[in-house]
Amino acid sequence: FFTYRMGNHQLLPNGNALLVESVGGRVVEVDTNGKIVWDYLNLVGGGLTAVVSDALVLPEQLDEGFFRNAVNVCRVS
Repeated sequence: FFTYRMGNHQLLPNGNALLVESVGGRVVEVDTNGKIVWDYLNLVGGGLTAVVSDALVLPEQLDEGFFRNAVNVCRVS
């Protein structure tokens, strides 16, 4: 995996790594053996990709319920 400009990585609690190839518009999670777990290509049409400035995996506690509650709290305030 190589990115000549920008890019980022995040080491995950399970030992995997999240890799961002910014200019190529690609985000990949690889396991400890280097096998791709999943990948995302930021396609914008016509075979073109858009830059991905950053990506990260959120902690488990920041699940759908967390954000649903946060929206409700914000609406009350």
